[in-house]
Amino acid sequence: MKHVNIDAVARALVTSGADDMTAQFLVPVATSLQDRRPRTLKHGDTFAVFDHNGDAVSWPGSPEGLFHRDTRYLSHLYLTIEGQHPLLLSSTLRDDNATLTCDLTNPDILDADGRLVLEHDLVHLRRSRFLWKGVCYERLAIRNFDERPHQITLKLAFSADFADLFEVRGARRERRGDMQPPEVKGDRVTLAYLGLDGRRRTTTLRFDPGPQEISAGHASFVLDLAPRQVRTMVIEIACDGVGGGPLRRGFGVALRDARAALRRSSAR
Repeated sequence: MKHVNIDAVARALVTSGADDMTAQFLVPVATSLQDRRPRTLKHGDTFAVFDHNGDAVSWPGSPEGLFHRDTRYLSHLYLTIEGQHPLLLSSTLRDDNATLTCDLTNPDILDADGRLVLEHDLVHLRRSRFLWKGVCYERLAIRNFDERPHQITLKLAFSADFADLFEVRGARRERRGDMQPPEVKGDRVTLAYLGLDGRRRTTTLRFDPGPQEISAGHASFVLDLAPRQVRTMVIEIACDGVGGGPLRRGFGVALRDARAALRRSSAR
């Protein structure tokens, strides 16, 4: 497939998605319209479109996801805390659309009997994300602002449709390739697709620390948070097998290299 200008494609996906779906989807009054305005990251042949929470939601006509060489390698990425969607505090693009930081907090969490077990705004989540050489890196910092300990469960749901850019924009294909059986192993999941061109495309998600539960579509983490404690997680989403190595060190090295490249580019 012929490559196209990534900046132009990202803008086209973003602007066409909302307008085309207006007549079919109504945003509830309780939902901020700003929440659906996308955030776009880019590097090289890779770009990503997320909402302000840092999620990519797979709804009909959605332009969101992680794209690499004209194909969507991740179509759904959705974070919950105790089964609830975190509340948005702020969402900021920095470094010329190179890094995205999303600050979130917990809503009121109720038990099965409807009793309040975790008051809102006590657990802060910071998602820091950037792209580098075909990999989406994320560091998730979880801070307990309460004077009491809390055990929380974070769940990350994900999927990949491997749609090309024309499909994402609404074109229908007579034939598609075949989704391959997912591979789940320890701290990682690999989603794969065999295209009509005979090429096997893969999306590999890795987590540090490893999740308590992991499947082809989600990873769950049970965290014990002492009063005022901060815990961190690192997530790597690699297109076509790139990435690898120790996750935390890899995140730091990639972030250093990405910032150095940005400084060189800005100095020209």
